[in-house]
Formats: sequence, C-alpha cells, structure tokens
Amino acid sequence: METAQFHDIDLAYNQIQHARRLGAQIAFDDFGSGVSSLTYASQLPIDIVKIDPEAIRHLVKRPQQRRFVSGIIDMAHAMQRIVLAEGVEMPEQLDVLRHMGCDMALS
Repeated sequence: METAQFHDIDLAYNQIQHARRLGAQIAFDDFGSGVSSLTYASQLPIDIVKIDPEAIRHLVKRPQQRRFVSGIIDMAHAMQRIVLAEGVEMPEQLDVLRHMGCDMALS
C-alpha cells in the first residue's frame, strides 16, 4: 500500500486487520513527507511509523529539524508504534536518533 491513498478509512482498517491476522506487520511509510497523514497513523492498526529520509537528512545541523523528528518519534510512541528512521547515513544522525528514542534506523 506504499502509494495508496485511503478514501474509506473503515475499509482500509479492516483490510489491514485482516493482513495482521495473517501474520503481516504493517508500516506507515515516509512519515514526515507531504503525503503522510496523522489521521491514518492514529486510526489504522499499523505497527511501524517510518520516518522519511528527507526528514533525517539535515537532522544534525538544523535544530528545527531535530524538533520535527523528535515530535514524530514522541507522537508515534504515544500511539504505541515502533519508529524506523530511513536514510541514516552518518554516525551523528544515529546518535541524535538514539538520544530521541528512535527504535530502529536504516541507511
């Protein structure tokens, strides 16, 4: 469902629940990009919120970007979701993400 847009949240919810019963883990991809929606992240039975690589790119040098990513992590944890940061390319980025409580990271 990477490029899918949900028009019927109840239908999407039921389909995701069915996939979970079959053993699938569900991730909300590219969170922090313009397409993501807090409504979907909060209402759908997803397991993982994946932070978009663009949100990670300037994490070390831009304080406002750190606050933005920290907010995503805090919000995802408040919804009891695992957080995966994508696009981590520098040890400094990983250090910042660890300090923020990010659960996982990928390059």
